[in-house]
Amino acid sequence: PPVHHNGHMASADQPTVNRFRLLGWAFALTGLAIVGVLLFAFVVNAISLVGLWIGIPLTLLSLPMLQRFADLHRRWAGSMLGEEIPSPYHPSPDEGMLAQLTAAATDPARWRDLAWLLVNSVAGVALAVTAIGMFLGAVAHLVLFAFWPALPQDAEVDLLGGVVVHDQLTAAYFGIPLGVVYLFLWWWASPWLMRANAHVIRWLLAPTEKERLAGRVRELSESRAETVDTQ
Repeated sequence: PPVHHNGHMASADQPTVNRFRLLGWAFALTGLAIVGVLLFAFVVNAISLVGLWIGIPLTLLSLPMLQRFADLHRRWAGSMLGEEIPSPYHPSPDEGMLAQLTAAATDPARWRDLAWLLVNSVAGVALAVTAIGMFLGAVAHLVLFAFWPALPQDAEVDLLGGVVVHDQLTAAYFGIPLGVVYLFLWWWASPWLMRANAHVIRWLLAPTEKERLAGRVRELSESRAETVDTQ
C-alpha cells in the first residue's frame, strides 16, 4: 500500500507502489466480484422469501456474510487510501429474529452494501480488468515474435494497435514497440485505476457523517452509562 512521509500519503505514481502487487490485487478483486454477484443473488432471494417466513433465517444468515465480504473490501480500500474505513452498521439486537430483521431493514449501511455489490460488479470489474488487460496486452506484444514459429505458416495476427502482422520480422518490428507502450501505460495507470476502485468502495461502504455522529453519540451514551454504573 502507499506509504506515508511526514504524515502525507505517497502519490499513486511514486515508485513506492508495487505494481505487481497491484496486479495481484486486480486479479483477486475480479474473482471476488464474481463471488459478490452470487452473494447479491443469495441476499435478494432471501429477502424475497421473508413473507414465507423461511426468508427470515436466510436473510439473517446472509447479512453477516455480506458484512464480512464488505469489511474485506473496506480493509483493502483503506490500505490503498492510507486510512481506516470503519464498519458503519447499527448495533443488532441480541435476541429475536424479527427484531434483528427490523434493525437490519432500517440500517442504511445494509442497503448501501447491496448497492455496492451491483456497482462493484460493473465499475470495480472494469477498473481491475483494465489494469489486467494492459499488462497482458504488453506481454503478448513483447513475446509474439518469439512464439511466431509455433503458429501456422499462413497465420495473421491483428495487434492491439491495429497492425496486422504476417511474419516473425514484422511481429518483432511492430510488436515490441507496442508492447513497450502498453507496458508503460500499465505501469503508469494501474495505481490510479486501483485507487479509483478504492474510492468507489469508500464512497459506498464508509459511514456517512450522520452515521459517524450517531456512532459517536452512542459511544458517549454507553460510556456515560458505564460511569454511572461504576459510581
